[in-house]
Amino acid sequence: MSTIALFEIGRSALSVAQSGLDVTANNIANVNTEGYSRQEAILEIANPVTTHIGQMGRGVNVSDVRRRFDSYLNGQILVQNQNLGKSEVLEDAYYRLEEVFNEPMGFGLGDKLSEYYDSWQEVANNPQSYEQRVVLLQRANNLATETKEIERRLEDILSSTSEEIPNTVSKINAIAENIYQLNQKIANVEGGDSKVQANDLRDSREAELRNLAELVDFQSFEGDTGMLTVTVGFRNLVSFDKANTMEAVELRENEFSIRLDDIDITDRISNGRLSGLIDAENTLINDSLLDLRRLTGTIIFETNRLHNDTLHSSYDGHNTFDLDGNSGGNFFDVVLPAARAHTDNLGNGTISASATSSVTPPLAYNSIRATEYEAVYTGSTNTLQITDVTTNSVVYSGSYSSGGAITFDGLDVTISNTLVNGDTFTISPIENAVSDFNVAITDARRIAAARSDTASGAGVFGGPGDNRNALEILTLHEGTGGGFFTATDITSFTEFYDNIVIESGAYSRSAKDNLEFEEKLLFEMEQKRDSISGVSLDEEAMSLIKFQKSYQAAARMINTSEEVMDILVNLGQ
Repeated sequence: MSTIALFEIGRSALSVAQSGLDVTANNIANVNTEGYSRQEAILEIANPVTTHIGQMGRGVNVSDVRRRFDSYLNGQILVQNQNLGKSEVLEDAYYRLEEVFNEPMGFGLGDKLSEYYDSWQEVANNPQSYEQRVVLLQRANNLATETKEIERRLEDILSSTSEEIPNTVSKINAIAENIYQLNQKIANVEGGDSKVQANDLRDSREAELRNLAELVDFQSFEGDTGMLTVTVGFRNLVSFDKANTMEAVELRENEFSIRLDDIDITDRISNGRLSGLIDAENTLINDSLLDLRRLTGTIIFETNRLHNDTLHSSYDGHNTFDLDGNSGGNFFDVVLPAARAHTDNLGNGTISASATSSVTPPLAYNSIRATEYEAVYTGSTNTLQITDVTTNSVVYSGSYSSGGAITFDGLDVTISNTLVNGDTFTISPIENAVSDFNVAITDARRIAAARSDTASGAGVFGGPGDNRNALEILTLHEGTGGGFFTATDITSFTEFYDNIVIESGAYSRSAKDNLEFEEKLLFEMEQKRDSISGVSLDEEAMSLIKFQKSYQAAARMINTSEEVMDILVNLGQ
């Protein structure tokens, strides 16, 4: 081997030792950097040279600076981040929901409901007492006030949850843009060369993917150039040439449609904070608020049906009377139906709803049900289909005619103007049930505790001591009366409300258990990741010593080659 070859071997050893020291120093510097993957210099034997005595080695080269990275494990961590993001949202939302229905002794809605019907029992026990009737009115007003407070608190939770949806979508768009920019930088560095890895840029991109995973579930695919395609709901969020913009379109107050490439992907989002927000929103709207309004609407409808003389007589032929023998009126204010077009409708259709005019207006309320309806237009057949969202049953299906009245369940619904396929409308007899929950009677003497009996003739007042109507109203509380709980086996107001409380507690308990499980599982996965990709100061200290000694030996080798060269030069003189 020539002296020059000895020098070159020493030089390659010195260069490799220096590279090893640089990589080790970089690892130590980033020991506390979140998302950093430990790097290591990969060495390879330099191409040997063939001599008359055989092949001789020519030193060493650094073939690559490799990230310690397990792509499969990292993919599992991304999925677990999605699970955790959703669980965190649901745990927070359902904890607050449980707090709303947390019944402190003597202060909850359940107690107010029991006190209200206890007062009806007291009136039935002593129908001639004016004082008992005054107490009944006070407790009826207390029930209305507490119900409105419950709805306000539920709407506060719903509002804060809904406000976070567009904020989350904005964060997703910002992350998508960062991933796109990192894609371009990685492609410029690597240039499709599998031997060149933009390690730090790839770590930055993985960090962005983890941030994205907390917000929404996605799939990702890496191309030959190192660029990543990210899809959400089977639509490209990030592609090789751009980052697409996700949108949160408000359909109605506190209800959003998530769109990507102008396609509704709401139903395709199943994980991450965004999915948790959508699920919590749906629970609050379609379970908690809807059930509270169904309960309130039913109390109003059923109580008026029995208290109002016209409604009661049409129901079973009996007349109702107050303390002075006058015909009974509404006990609670009448709740007017609400209707609206969804904001993402492409047509200009408008909608209105009222109690049906086919019968005397008060009698329509004998047919109105405590539920909500959804009307959907199909353009190819020019038809409207209206579905009861509580029972998922179709209540109307027929041709659309602008301005024509559609009658069902005691309602007259009119839709006008031009419709486009898929246009949707919501009809709700109970949306205003809580906000309009007011006692119609101000004079306690107007409480109709008495009713006529067919044996004594319709319309005959039984006197101030008659309690038969009060007893009949009591059946609503006891579960032997009422006709609006058709979508459930529950048949009494108290049982229905208890079910709401139990359900909210079950939501909260399940969400808390899920969060604890997801946190533990993610912790274990990250521990395993750190064992592979994390920086160990003890290991790096050993590497420092190893490369330091290699550097010293290589330097000594170069000095030796220089001494040999000097000897050869002196021999030639």
